[in-house]
Amino acid sequence: MRINELAEQSGVAPATIKYYVREGLLPGGERAGYNQVSYDASHLHRIRLLRAMIGMGGLPIALVKQVVAAVDDPERTVHSTLGEAQRAVSAARTGARASARDGARAGTGVGAGTGAGAGAGTGPGAGAGSAAQAAAGTGTRTETGAGAEAPPAAPDRATSVDEVLTAATDLGHGDIADLLDAYRASAAHLAELELEWLERAGDDLDALTERAVIGTVLGDALLTAVRREAQKQASRTHFGSPDAL
Repeated sequence: MRINELAEQSGVAPATIKYYVREGLLPGGERAGYNQVSYDASHLHRIRLLRAMIGMGGLPIALVKQVVAAVDDPERTVHSTLGEAQRAVSAARTGARASARDGARAGTGVGAGTGAGAGAGTGPGAGAGSAAQAAAGTGTRTETGAGAEAPPAAPDRATSVDEVLTAATDLGHGDIADLLDAYRASAAHLAELELEWLERAGDDLDALTERAVIGTVLGDALLTAVRREAQKQASRTHFGSPDAL
């Protein structure tokens, strides 16, 4: 298929497809003549994977590159790919928190490129400027003004259980630790189920590594959505009317 057909089927503008190729996120098509390139189903599949990570998963382009590099690494293992996906998700959340904090301190919003599709160049007609910002993993920063207090640097790793409990204790809600055993039991059970789902791909390493990415990036989004649904239902039962929320 030609690039316009690929754009139509994927919902991604031709300029964005070319950007993905330049950035190494999407393999180049096969030359089919002068100034003509042919793409196939594998390119469409990769674009859909990129859109899932960028749009629904909220990963900026810079982190998507790391995950794609792990998927394309001939020496990869499922475990190493899973670890790279987990690091990317954690880094995206850290970046989102840091951007929100910076924006609050500056009194303005900050386009950090970490939200759903933000600056990722996934929409039709996306410009090169937004794509370049997304590749850097940052958006437009607003100066906080002379003498303004600089926000603390965001950690480059996932927040630990001890750090969460310490923060809760400092706020006077240390008894959230009473939920820890239930959280851990639920998480352990869910992890086993997720690994069983992962193994449905059989011995196909490509499918396994892709599932490791999807299970981490979209699995986190799915878990958050399901948890919010459950919280709403519990809130209706305990505190509100059937029409509440």
